[in-house]
Amino acid sequence: MQKRILERVISDIDIIGRSSNIFNKILCFATTVKNTAPQFVVYFQGDMQNTFSEMQSHQDDHVNEAASEYSLESTATYLSEKFSDATHIVMIRPSHLEEGIFAKFSNFTEHIDETGCINKPNTEVIAIPELYSVLQNVSNHLQVTSVRYILCGFSKGCSVLNSLVDELPLVYYNKSFANHQSTCDKLWSSIDEFHWLDSGNSQYQHYPNDKDNLVSTDQQYGAVSLFAVLCSKYFVPVKVYVSPYTFERGQVPEQLSVFKQQFNSMIERLAQTRSVQSSLEVKWYFFKDKLKFDQKFRNHFKVLKEFQPNK
Repeated sequence: MQKRILERVISDIDIIGRSSNIFNKILCFATTVKNTAPQFVVYFQGDMQNTFSEMQSHQDDHVNEAASEYSLESTATYLSEKFSDATHIVMIRPSHLEEGIFAKFSNFTEHIDETGCINKPNTEVIAIPELYSVLQNVSNHLQVTSVRYILCGFSKGCSVLNSLVDELPLVYYNKSFANHQSTCDKLWSSIDEFHWLDSGNSQYQHYPNDKDNLVSTDQQYGAVSLFAVLCSKYFVPVKVYVSPYTFERGQVPEQLSVFKQQFNSMIERLAQTRSVQSSLEVKWYFFKDKLKFDQKFRNHFKVLKEFQPNK
């Protein structure tokens, strides 16, 4: 397949988030697709990823070696080829790259360690209004309206998707955050798809979970169940892509199994009373061969090139 030529239309400018003193660096590419209804692929990067020039000049050999294939520019090209109807690839950068390697999405997550990993869910609602505000402001900057979104997180970037899900019980069951319900519905109603690309969060939780401490009665659902309800309401499919590099860490197999079971269980429950057009699908990559750690690490990034959202 011939590589698509992308035009960089936003180059690391600051876009205002949920308040006037919160800014997000945005890198945005326009594709050659000219749809009447614009579609943005919104991407949250993993560790090590940066622009080609920054990666190439980094002192770490692993970062240097990954520059040509997995820079943000190359990743934008892969995404534009996989989502062929997309009019723009929007990359929401982390607030900080510790040592030029570890992505910290502190505008979306409250509790992170020194490497940017989430060590417990948000106790305030910040990810949902932050993402909604950023997407609205990017659209205004590009002077487009009625935008549809495909959300993709890779590795550490999946922590943002996890935070969106984890905040749902706060939004719908905590009166202190009830004002975010309309924002949440507006956000979900504009989303076409969710994609978890080899979620990575070190020794902590890699995938969302129905937290018992957030479910107080039989009438209330946990985070994943609420996520399923919203995805069902707005016909949003969810796809998860997994490689051995992340899957073989600690409790990840159990976490992923629980995530899938809780989501699909709620979908089945909803399907008993109405038509449901949402699902959670898990796709496996590079599991056939026994690989050494270095090869697993390389294949972790290779998921960006190999994942097939439409197969």
